[in-house]
Amino acid sequence: RHNPVTGVFKAMPTRPRSIPAVHDPQNRSRFHASVLERRNNTPISDQDYFHSYSLEQNDKRTVSIYAREPWNATGLHVRKGERYRMSAIGEWIDGSIKCSARGTDDGDFYAGEMAQMAASVLGWGEQLFKRFSGNRTADFWYTKRVETSPWFALMGAIANGRGADPDGNPSPHQIFEIGDSRTIEPDADGYLYCFANDAWLTYGNNKGSVALTIERVI
Repeated sequence: RHNPVTGVFKAMPTRPRSIPAVHDPQNRSRFHASVLERRNNTPISDQDYFHSYSLEQNDKRTVSIYAREPWNATGLHVRKGERYRMSAIGEWIDGSIKCSARGTDDGDFYAGEMAQMAASVLGWGEQLFKRFSGNRTADFWYTKRVETSPWFALMGAIANGRGADPDGNPSPHQIFEIGDSRTIEPDADGYLYCFANDAWLTYGNNKGSVALTIERVI
């Protein structure tokens, strides 16, 4: 399978595309026939191609969210008007820093957190730059992807940003902090992705995973 995020592109911000539910028969005409064929007849040597599903009310699903993956695709397509309760258990490691899905702001101190503190200073500068320059897409190296949430907190992202602003920047997806528990309502339809709130450049030293249970309550 082709992987476009290699080399220098690994250090640059990426984002999943906003697409309709591929498993919904009503959307078949919106996808090329080769996409549907590959989903139905995935080669035995490959992993499932674009795993996709929805939850009925009161149904739940548990998925593993890996610290090393900048974008963990859950395969869950959520819709506006629904409500989801999420809870996470387990621990993962940022370099030498062990923490839960709540992130490293847990009262325990590790030597590696000195680097996080220095990067947080850069993050404050990034926030000021965005405010005064009007460039909301600015991303300083070694800063958190979401400055308003703790380092290594479990984050969710619904890929529902569509279109672009007058400057050509894509409309942002719906991003939110899950931590160890969160209830959310999608602003618009889209697939759910998750990630540990780390710097784009430093996912390579991450280890472990947390188990995220997602329940549709409405």
